[in-house]
Amino acid sequence: MRSIFKTSKTYKLLIMVFIDISILIFSVNASLLLRLGEGYSIDSNVITLSFLSPMIGLLVFLFFGLYREIVRFIGINSIWLFFRSSTLHTLFFSMALLLYGLEEFPRSVVLINWLLVFFSLLISRTLIKVLSGFDFFDARNSSPVENIALYGAGTAGAALASSLMHGNHFKNLLFIDDDKNIQGRYIQGIRVVSFDKFKKIKEKYKIQEVLLSMPSITRKRRNAIIENLSDLNISVKTIPSLRQLSESKISSEMIQNLSLDDLLDRNVLDPDIKLLEQNVYNKSVMVTGAGGSIGSELCRQIVKLKPKKLIMFDHSEYALYQISQEIGEKDFVVNVIGTILSPDQISNAIRRYEVQTIYHAAAYKHVPMIEKNILSGVENNVIGTFNCAQSAINNGVNSFILISTDKAVRPTNYMGATKRFAEIIIQSIASEFENRTLFTIVRFGNVIGSSGSVIPLFYKQIDRGGPVTVTHKDITRYFMTISEAAELVIQSGAISRGGDIFVLNMGEPVKILNLAKKMIKLSGYGNIEIQYTGLRPGEKLYEELMIGKNFEVTQNANILRIGDKTKTNFNTVQRLIMKLKKAIPTEDFKTVTSVIETIVPEFKHQDNKLS
Repeated sequence: MRSIFKTSKTYKLLIMVFIDISILIFSVNASLLLRLGEGYSIDSNVITLSFLSPMIGLLVFLFFGLYREIVRFIGINSIWLFFRSSTLHTLFFSMALLLYGLEEFPRSVVLINWLLVFFSLLISRTLIKVLSGFDFFDARNSSPVENIALYGAGTAGAALASSLMHGNHFKNLLFIDDDKNIQGRYIQGIRVVSFDKFKKIKEKYKIQEVLLSMPSITRKRRNAIIENLSDLNISVKTIPSLRQLSESKISSEMIQNLSLDDLLDRNVLDPDIKLLEQNVYNKSVMVTGAGGSIGSELCRQIVKLKPKKLIMFDHSEYALYQISQEIGEKDFVVNVIGTILSPDQISNAIRRYEVQTIYHAAAYKHVPMIEKNILSGVENNVIGTFNCAQSAINNGVNSFILISTDKAVRPTNYMGATKRFAEIIIQSIASEFENRTLFTIVRFGNVIGSSGSVIPLFYKQIDRGGPVTVTHKDITRYFMTISEAAELVIQSGAISRGGDIFVLNMGEPVKILNLAKKMIKLSGYGNIEIQYTGLRPGEKLYEELMIGKNFEVTQNANILRIGDKTKTNFNTVQRLIMKLKKAIPTEDFKTVTSVIETIVPEFKHQDNKLS
């Protein structure tokens, strides 16, 4: 037999009407019985009242919207709604007594009837909510309820627990908290236990997921908690940090996958606001590749720093549309569809909007893709960078920042070689025109959340049940969150002396296999297979950020200035660029490779398919 709590919305409405009619009839007769005692008997007057009360009551309840509201939990608003409804019902009920000449009934009957109606409404809704598993009032709900525990019984945890009571997808059964003063006590009827106690009773409560509700704790403590939870093979999710929450009210909609930077043991420093603003505040700023992962994050952060103009430059209409929709319509934001392969399009944008700062993020950066499209990679990453840098000089741009990569260090693939070529272009131009535009290079490793990043791929593979693919059991990579990388890029441009290469401190390299295992554990799936697919052409086991230890710590400990200066002069760069411009259209691969090997002699291509 189908449960009444899983019926359609119409049936649920009919059930509620039936319950309310029963409440109103019961309240009339109970109030008479309580007041008259042995003098109570069912006669025509009592029958009349038993008919009038529900007729009046249903009209009043409809007026107050009792059948339109989705009453998910009993709170102040719900109690006030029931109070008003029962009071108005009593007022009309009293008038009906006078109109029908039933004034011989004691006046206290009216007061007793009001109390019975009010408390019956309150109790009936509470019971229905409990019996229906919180989904009675929402006919759309058909998903199973998850049993969860909240780690953190502070203000954020209590607010989240309260918000979850509104919903119908989670059942909050436990609080976990390290504060011994509140362990064993109850918050909103929810038991607070220690982590050790939780490990013993989680099976009893059938906990399926733990939500981290401690936005203000230190990163070190947060990482320790996550590490402990990873041993339990249980799904872990979180709410945003205090910085992300800002002024937003904590709600169940904020529950998200474990923040990816929680997977990394990094010391993230607060940005220097003066350095962030130096090249951006009240200035005209252009971002090339604005629709890409790095470029779009730069745009998000630049908007907050109140530039005079933000010119978002990209060849992809769709990518540009996406970031512009996210940022929203702002008078100072301009979208420009153009390509860095056209010096005229770049120069026109610089002149038209009087650009003072350029962040050059436009690049092809996926190693396997460039290995199969070498000429396109060279044209975009090398010639495109040359066009942007030359346009910056010719049009009086104050500051130019190139986004580079760790793959430019002793490159073993064409993507890395083209980015090293781009670095040499910038340094040679910086030496030649040192008094015109301040050029900066910022080099860093993998950023979490960028297109092509391994971590979003792992999440997709885990969500569909595996397998999770790792190229090699010993492969390691440096990682940094995309927001931190963008912040450090902006600050790097502000401390540059011209021609500098800055390396962002990526922390310790991460073994990809260990990262995959940790993500599987924290997803709650313990039986997902890991498959090894083999290194791809040009792919290294280990990445490098610099050669040797020749570096200088700057104002920000996560920004290092390295003494890697090119000996290639600008005339040589110009001559080799001209050779590339002639060779690429004719698909003269031999000449293109020769040019790259000339300017990047350390380039040793590694074809892992042959090794």
